[in-house]
Amino acid sequence: MSQVPVSRTVSSSPPLHLVSDPPRRPPIRAPRWLGDVALGLAEARDLWAPKVHHDPSRRFSVRIAHTEEYDAWLIGWVPGQGISAHDHGNSAGAVVVTDGTLVEARWPAGSSVPEVRQLAAGEPPVVLDADQVHALANLHDAVATSVHVYSPPLTEMRWFEAEEDRLRLRREEPVRADGSHQRTVDALLRDARARFRRLLPVEARLAAADGALLVDIRPEANRRAEGSLPGAVVVERNELEWRLDPTSPDRLPEILDHDARIVLVCNEGYASSLAAGTLHDLGLMHATDLEGGFRAWKDAGLPVAGL
Repeated sequence: MSQVPVSRTVSSSPPLHLVSDPPRRPPIRAPRWLGDVALGLAEARDLWAPKVHHDPSRRFSVRIAHTEEYDAWLIGWVPGQGISAHDHGNSAGAVVVTDGTLVEARWPAGSSVPEVRQLAAGEPPVVLDADQVHALANLHDAVATSVHVYSPPLTEMRWFEAEEDRLRLRREEPVRADGSHQRTVDALLRDARARFRRLLPVEARLAAADGALLVDIRPEANRRAEGSLPGAVVVERNELEWRLDPTSPDRLPEILDHDARIVLVCNEGYASSLAAGTLHDLGLMHATDLEGGFRAWKDAGLPVAGL
């Protein structure tokens, strides 16, 4: 396979330009050509090695090259990190693993069942058509690093979930030059709620009677004006992670391990959903929230204290 020569300006033929330059209609390069570029960049380790970072709190990514025809990204993966089913909008792509091993799930067109394979350092690049849906994860014990190249330069990612007989588009997100995705609060809320089954007021009461921890995260002013939940533990939102993380020295005595069953309650069931998603990030996979919040509890005629 012919390799694209890579100089210290990370340029194969088109010149690099600043992200702020006026946009022009970019040409689209074939995936196999992108594979050659990705391999050339991967072999030019001294150009990007100082940028490598592996962050336990979030998957690290940084753009290392940008031309009119393509851009290139460096991604660091700690064990357990991954990215769910997605494509790259109108961009074709190529991936080379430079260190460690990643697992790729790739969905054939029209199928809801992925093909799974390992991508290890030293192997040839894998290429992606513009509409190819795949997912990547580091399921090994060591960190991994990979180079990703897209043409035209990456501006959008689309996220999917598998149903019985097809993949369903969940959302579309623009991609910033720093690799972050522009999100709306509605998208954050939808994604958080997709991770757990919310409880109706009667279900929440039964769960508490069965040993689940009912946690009231409303501000003091709301509790004083509207009443409180009998038997609930009060933890205001700004303390929540520290009080419920089983590894925190400031955790509640009721939180013994990551198997704790937790039901969060806010005013109307919005802040509690986002907070429950954060608890899932901490490994509390049995955390959920009360649909409709305290006001739904009260409207259901369930007990309220302090009035």
